[in-house]
Amino acid sequence: MQRQQNADLLATKSARTTRAFVNRVIIVLLILFTSGPIAGYFLIYQPLREAVETNLISNFAQLGVVKHNSFREAIRQYLNRSQLVSDRAMIRRAMESYIDGQMGFEELQVYSAERYEDFVSSFNQLIFTNRYIGDEFLLSFTNDDAKPSHVPFGLPTVRDKQRAMLDYDDGAVTLYIYSPVRSSLGKVIGYDILAFDFSENLMVLSDESSWVDLLPAQAFDRQEPLIIDGDANVYLEGDQYVWTYPLSDKLIFAIGTEAKTLLQSLNKLRTHIIVNTLIVYAALIFIIVFYIVRYARQELLLRDIDQGVFTKAISDAKIDYLTAIGNRRCAEEVLNDFYARFGISGEQPPVILFDIDGFKAINDSFGHATGDDVLISITQAVLLLIGDEGHLFRWGGDEFLLIASGKSIVESETVARQVLTTVGRLTIKAEDNEIKPTISMGISTFASEDLSYLDAVARADRMMYQAKTSLGNGYELAL
Repeated sequence: MQRQQNADLLATKSARTTRAFVNRVIIVLLILFTSGPIAGYFLIYQPLREAVETNLISNFAQLGVVKHNSFREAIRQYLNRSQLVSDRAMIRRAMESYIDGQMGFEELQVYSAERYEDFVSSFNQLIFTNRYIGDEFLLSFTNDDAKPSHVPFGLPTVRDKQRAMLDYDDGAVTLYIYSPVRSSLGKVIGYDILAFDFSENLMVLSDESSWVDLLPAQAFDRQEPLIIDGDANVYLEGDQYVWTYPLSDKLIFAIGTEAKTLLQSLNKLRTHIIVNTLIVYAALIFIIVFYIVRYARQELLLRDIDQGVFTKAISDAKIDYLTAIGNRRCAEEVLNDFYARFGISGEQPPVILFDIDGFKAINDSFGHATGDDVLISITQAVLLLIGDEGHLFRWGGDEFLLIASGKSIVESETVARQVLTTVGRLTIKAEDNEIKPTISMGISTFASEDLSYLDAVARADRMMYQAKTSLGNGYELAL
């Protein structure tokens, strides 16, 4: 009997011990089940989220820098284009003759008007341009599709430098440029005021994930920026992140994106962590460690992906979207490399600049889609011709730059004739018509007196326009 009682007591104690152990396990599991996700959220996910969010915003700021540089590059192209107008030698010499008393004012107007209009009428997005001799109005040209506008700035105190100003009015962006006209001795004898429709340049920079616009300089005066990087700032404006850079005392360049778009990967990540962690804890507690590590790796991978997107944006900024060849920025980097090589080894590859004869007339007659077909056809034909023996870039508009690497300046004429022949064989269909494009080419190369590669490009540009004035479909070589 005693043995039975002892056995029953031992069984009861064992049962109580087992139940106590089970209860402890249940309590521990409940503690782990409730505190594990909380601890994981605050100790792992939240710090990781802050790091990834900071990285995403930083990448957004770098993307703003890339698009701002593209915007300023577009302005610089218009400044170069305006300088070409002011440097026209024939009109400049006529102005000098008027100043010297060898030509009357009316005679100067008649002589200059046609030549001025013939040159500037080929400029895309030009609204109007005025030419002055001294401070006296000489002549003007207004685009048929544009309305004349006032000039919203006074003449600069220092007249010997170009000046650009952006005017933003009800969504329309106008770029005004003051460009001095210099005599053969370098003295400022007049100036041009040019106005370009710059709205399309903003539209090109915008995409599905971000917008680009110009805003009043005081737009964010009452807000504290999230990031300050020199003159650039990043703000959280409502539900959008906005990167800004001052252009003047009146305007700032801004690129914005919705917070939910920028942080979309984080929001998805949060949902995955909560749902999957609960499922894992319900099935097996210790797997939570595996999931935390897994999601941590996914977050790091997201950062790598975002960095890859940024790197691709920089690469795309060097590719012309229409012809898929290098754009002006890419061309200038390659030119700079060749110029540095010239300083070391003396290698002088021919630098060939060419544009399409009568391209504006093609656009006006058949539309810009046909004009794009002409640009693409010429690009493909020239690429097929040069193969690996040259570098072709779209310099801007209908202008292309060809670096005939491995060729001498003597051989460049053969290259030029081959390009002329290749382009001359093209036929582009437009409605019921056929277009047979021709080009004008200017050839130059680096010289010992050059200060940079731009000197060689400038010589090629002058030769190109000299070829164009000789009825086009030819080339001129700078000796």
